[in-house]
Order: sequence, then structure tokens, then C-alpha cells
Amino acid sequence: VTMSSTVWCRVHESQMHLWRAMISGPEGTPYEGGLFIFDILCPNDYPNTAPKVNLRTTGAGSVRFNPNLYNCGKACLSPPDDAPSLVCLSLLGTWQGDAGESWHAKTSTLLQVLMSVQALILVPDPFFNEPGYERIRGTPQGDSQS
Repeated sequence: VTMSSTVWCRVHESQMHLWRAMISGPEGTPYEGGLFIFDILCPNDYPNTAPKVNLRTTGAGSVRFNPNLYNCGKACLSPPDDAPSLVCLSLLGTWQGDAGESWHAKTSTLLQVLMSVQALILVPDPFFNEPGYERIRGTPQGDSQS
């Protein structure tokens, strides 16, 4: 186990549907050395419905680390009213994606969600997570804006 590839999870003792996860920032990314805390709510009909995942590491709503990690309530599609720090992933139903990227009750897991956050969101070039920006990757404009 290395610091750059670690996910810690804790489940509430009396409310097993409430989780807290801490993900270490991967090496070679702007997140390296950082620890990012997420609250996870598994709805009553979990696993038939995807969990809700909220980022807690926002500097009281003052820091937005990534286009897919909202700090103050901006919606991806239609976030729940109580999700001020929404995590956007097609796996969670908070972002559009191909059918194979959505939550599937029989095969999707919390491990998959946490690994997706670490591998697909906490990336070396987070600027390009914003839809449409991938097309300018490797261009002078993309390099300067990233």
C-alpha cells in the first residue's frame, strides 16, 4: 500500500447506509499529497439505486478542485437538494455517459465508485475533465488554459 493509491472507508456504526471515504491524491497529479474526504449515502433501495457521493474537502465551499467535483451546489444534471458538494460521474447518474458507464444494480459496487473517483477525476490534467475541453488538449490554447 502506498500513500498515492490508498482509499480509506469507514461505515457509521448504527447507520450502515452512511459511509465516509478518504482518498489520497495520486502521484503525478495536482492532487498528490492531498487527502480528499467524501460522504456516501446508500439509499434505501441500494444497490438498485446508485449511492449519493458528496465531496467534503471544499474549504467550506471556497475551493473547487476539479470540473467533476462541485463545491457549492452547482448541478451536474439534477442533484439532490441536500448535495452541496456533488461528485459527477456517469456511474452515479450525475453525469451523462454511455449505457455501460451507468450504475447497474447487479454489477456496480462502492469500490468501483471510489476507484472511479481516484482514476477518472483525480487526474494529472483536471482541466480536460470539462466537457468539450478534451478537443483542445495538446494545443497551445489547451496548454495555457490547463
